[in-house]
This record gives sequence, structure tokens and C-alpha cells, in this order.
Amino acid sequence: MPAILRNTSRERIEAKESSILDAAEKIFSQAGFDGAKISEISRAASVAEGTVYLYYRNKRDLLAGVVGRFWTQLTIGAEAAINPSSSAYEQLEQFSRYHLQSILDQFEVVSLTYRARPQQDQDLDQVRHYVRVFDRIMQRGIDRNELPDNIVIWQLRDVFFGTLEFS
Repeated sequence: MPAILRNTSRERIEAKESSILDAAEKIFSQAGFDGAKISEISRAASVAEGTVYLYYRNKRDLLAGVVGRFWTQLTIGAEAAINPSSSAYEQLEQFSRYHLQSILDQFEVVSLTYRARPQQDQDLDQVRHYVRVFDRIMQRGIDRNELPDNIVIWQLRDVFFGTLEFS
């Protein structure tokens, strides 16, 4: 019985945090970081303002939570969008389409990521997990002899993402 209570309690905590992040994403997208107020976010999340501070120290920390969730969801979606049995070139096309469509669909959140430039190693780790999707595609291509084994993956990654961001 105690395990059930712990799971239920944890689920409530996770649901409340998700509600806070949903509300923060909406308010930040509408009002921008400077215009967003914790009181508005708490109202939109249907929690007391103090509850927000139980989860996040301040508005900057809350923004980092929104951006972190974005990167996590982006990574999960990218992995799901790619068929690992396809050729490396097909996987790159799948990844490119996913990336560009995600940026267009979530442009307001993407603009927040620029405001919240990674401040800590933890934030950078979330971005690194996402770009490693590209690295895995390239490595599969090398392992299958679809790509030359002397390519420098990090250089191609920079060109790939630089081109997508520029476009």
C-alpha cells in the first residue's frame, strides 16, 4: 500500500509541475520573459504563487524549466521521427524535416530558448542530448559503410545545425 501512495503522490507532484510549466510556457510566450509575472503563471496553473516557488527559485529558474522541457521533448520527438533502418541520408532528411517543423510549430518556445541561453552544464546537457541524435545518425552511416569512416562528425554537426538555424 505505501508504494501506491508514493506513486500517487509523485504523480500529483509531477502533474502540478507540468501544469506550472504549461502555464509558464504560455505566459512567457505571450508576455515575454520581462513581461511575465509569477502571479499570472500561478493563476494560469491554478496553484498558489508560493507553490511555484516550491518548484522554482525564481522566474529565471522557471524559464530554464520550460526550456529544458522543450529540449527533452524535442529529443524524444527526433528519435521517434527517425527510422534507424533507413539509410543515413534518409535519416538526415527525416531529422531535418522534424527539426524544421518543430521549430515552426513551437516558434514562441524556440524564441524563449534564446532568452534562456544555457547557464549551467545541466542546461547544456539537454542541448547535447538533442544534437547527439545527429551524431548517432552519422555513426550508423559510418558503421554501415554508407559514409566515409574519416569524416569528422562534430564538424558536420556544426554545418548541419548552422545551416538549419540560418534557414
